[in-house]
Amino acid sequence: MIIAVDPGPHTGIAIWYEAHVPEFVFETLYLKDQDRPYVFLADYLDVHVFADDTIVLERFEFQKEKAQQRPHLNFQAAEYVGAVKLWHEQLTDDERCTLVTQSPSFAVGNDDSIFWTNAKLKYLNLYQLTKSEHERSALRHLLQYVSVTLDDKRFIYALKGM
Repeated sequence: MIIAVDPGPHTGIAIWYEAHVPEFVFETLYLKDQDRPYVFLADYLDVHVFADDTIVLERFEFQKEKAQQRPHLNFQAAEYVGAVKLWHEQLTDDERCTLVTQSPSFAVGNDDSIFWTNAKLKYLNLYQLTKSEHERSALRHLLQYVSVTLDDKRFIYALKGM
C-alpha cells in the first residue's frame, strides 16, 4: 500500500492498494478541529500504515516570494510534516515503513506547472473520487511517486488518447 499525505490543517490523504486491482481511498483529516491534532495524526498512521507500506509526504518548503504575496502565513503544514517524521522515527525496525518526501511543486500549481492536472485526473476517473483539493494534492504526489520513482507507467499509459 502507498499512502500519500498532503499536510496541513486539512490534511489530504490518498491511499492506493496496489495488489491485484488498483483501488484508491481518499480522506481529509480535519486536524484543525482536533484537540490533539498531532496525536490524532499519529493514531491514524498507526491504524493505516504497516511495515511493507510506503508514505509519500509533501515536504514543507518556505518560499519567500509567495510569502510576501500572502497576508499571513500558516506554518502548521511544517508542524504536521514534523509529526509524521517523528512518528516514523519512533517505529521499531520491524514496524518501520518507507518514508519518502516530495516537493510541493508536484502537486501545487496551475496546469502549466504540474504534470497531474485536474484534466488528467478527470480523464483517469480519479478526480471525481476526491472531495477536496487536499485529497487531489495527495493523489498527485501518489501518482508522481508511482510513475517516476517506481517507474510504473500504467497511469501515464492510461492517458493515451487524451
